[in-house]
Amino acid sequence: MTVFDYLLSVACGLGVLLGFYVAYLLWHRTGPDRLAHQLLALTVVCVSLRVSKPLLVLYVDLPPFAEFIGLAGSLVAVPVFFLFLKIRLANQNRLRPGYGWHALPAGLYVVWISSVLR
Repeated sequence: MTVFDYLLSVACGLGVLLGFYVAYLLWHRTGPDRLAHQLLALTVVCVSLRVSKPLLVLYVDLPPFAEFIGLAGSLVAVPVFFLFLKIRLANQNRLRPGYGWHALPAGLYVVWISSVLR
């Protein structure tokens, strides 16, 4: 690895840490838009997991189930961001039960990975 690769890894690592910090701040924010802030925090955590997975693979031997975190983070981030936009633009403070269908791809992926890794 070159010096540029190490600097890129450090920059990405700092970005992941900053993402987790911003998600922590959003999650614990109070006010009328608490649900919207929590959905945005969950989106930021999922994207941070997606970015951190290649960094971890470079430097650490991961167990087999941890190598699939990146795709799982992506499958969760997009529907959660959609729900954030839906809640924010409609000025709602509750999720409707029908919104649970957006979690189906991530749930199916987790079931598939758990069955493959057995």
